[in-house]
Formats: sequence, structure tokens, C-alpha cells
Amino acid sequence: MNLTKITTSDIHFASALQCLGAKIISLTSDPEMQTRALMTFEIEGDLKKIENDFYSKQIRVEPNEFGSNIRTLKNMIKNTL
Repeated sequence: MNLTKITTSDIHFASALQCLGAKIISLTSDPEMQTRALMTFEIEGDLKKIENDFYSKQIRVEPNEFGSNIRTLKNMIKNTL
């Protein structure tokens, strides 16, 4: 089992990661910009492929789950920052 950690401030990428089974391990404010959240995830699999698929619009996730994850992440950010 090869778990990789990734930190992002992109809520859409974070939602896609969750759709693919990533577990959020921390949510903090960015030290350089206090109003921006940094989300750290652990995910199993080829992170470069996931990133490439996401940014080239080739990733496939379930739309309702994607939207639900965005709403949940927004609430988590609002309650944390």
C-alpha cells in the first residue's frame, strides 16, 4: 500500500481527490495568505496521473458526490478559518 500525501488550496481538485478515495488529514490556513485554506490528503495510487487527468479534464468522478464534497469542504473551511 503506497500512500502519498498532497497539499492543495484548490477546492475542486480536493473534491476530486475525495471522490477517488483520498482521506483528508489536515485543514489549515495558508501562512502566506490567512484567508486561504490548505487541505492535506493521503491517497493511494499514481498521484501524477490523477493530477494530469484532473487538469487535462480527463478525470471521471460521480457528479453528485463531487458537488457534495465541495459543499462539505466549504463548510469545513468556514468552520476552521
